[in-house]
Amino acid sequence: MGRGILVSSRCMRLALLPALLSLAWPAGSASADTCSLTLLNSVPLTVINNIATVTASVGNKEKQFQIGTAAPDNQMGKDAVREFGLPTEDFTPAYNDGGAGGLALSRVSATDIDGTAGGITGFGSVGGMSGNGIAIYNAKGVMFHTWAEAQSFTLGSMKTGPLQFVVTDFPEPGSGGILSAGFFQKYDIDLNFRANRFNMFAPDHCKGQVLYWRAPGVDRLPFRFQNGRIIVRVTVDGREMDGTIDTGWPRSELQFDDVDSFFYLSPNDPGVMREGAGHAYNFGVLSFGSVAIRNPHITLTHSASATARGIDTGPRTGTLLRNSARASNQPELLIGADLLKRLHLYISFSERMVYVTQGSELPEGDADALPVVAVTPRRP
Repeated sequence: MGRGILVSSRCMRLALLPALLSLAWPAGSASADTCSLTLLNSVPLTVINNIATVTASVGNKEKQFQIGTAAPDNQMGKDAVREFGLPTEDFTPAYNDGGAGGLALSRVSATDIDGTAGGITGFGSVGGMSGNGIAIYNAKGVMFHTWAEAQSFTLGSMKTGPLQFVVTDFPEPGSGGILSAGFFQKYDIDLNFRANRFNMFAPDHCKGQVLYWRAPGVDRLPFRFQNGRIIVRVTVDGREMDGTIDTGWPRSELQFDDVDSFFYLSPNDPGVMREGAGHAYNFGVLSFGSVAIRNPHITLTHSASATARGIDTGPRTGTLLRNSARASNQPELLIGADLLKRLHLYISFSERMVYVTQGSELPEGDADALPVVAVTPRRP
């Protein structure tokens, strides 16, 4: 999934990903005028070991790349760097005092609910990262301070370069690397797991008019885009909490600062099962507004030893998100691809909205289907 703690660096990046992407296709206003969607790119979406992947190429070599909607930056493993034959460059991150907009450690030394140490990494960020190099840390505090540069990168109809990847241990062995949500944030991205398609749409559509597939119902969830993560409010068995959408992680995890005060679960309680070195539990329902996943299987972890410095996790004034500053009994849910693959997710960065539907697309002409908008291809 590309978890990590990221901090800014005084070392300038060789290219800005948003700028590169903005040059990939011409912008247009036709979709906004007609309320249709303009399809820019469409590639096969594959779930491998409960991780969402797409096929992309560096130069003339093709590999599966993970879609990491909770990754702090694009990343590549050392094996892929060697196989692609990419040059690398070290950079030295700049440290700060952890003040406002400073370093955050939120998942550094997580443990299972029985106190067993876990290998979960943490996130953090600094403000004003525009174009600066970053460093990513794992849970043991090891810093990844090298990036690799791909002169040519191709994903379907998108061709761009040069493109940098931070060299880390987080990509799955054998994969090409991790593509972060930040890489796509100038566009709408559509994860159609049932149709096995990853689509990219122009953001210049009518507000709220994104449902192009026949669904019996849809919910719209405002999200915060923080530290590279897409965070929404969800409920688990009626209890509301933050949920991080993570298509690049194979399992869903519920982290507690104080297990007993919230769900009253302990390792010896009925239904709590041993799973590997930790525990898991089948809850009743995970709700994304009116869209629900029944009996979600969720790993339980205890994060009381994690700390947070210098980050205001609450929303800005005027947003629809409620304040999410965590109390000692406020859990945080990471929603992995094991559960997300049951849904259809349309993520609009310009609207800061996630559209969620459940189940397969209804047959054409089905009276239960909601109205859909037209999809037009990009103009040459």
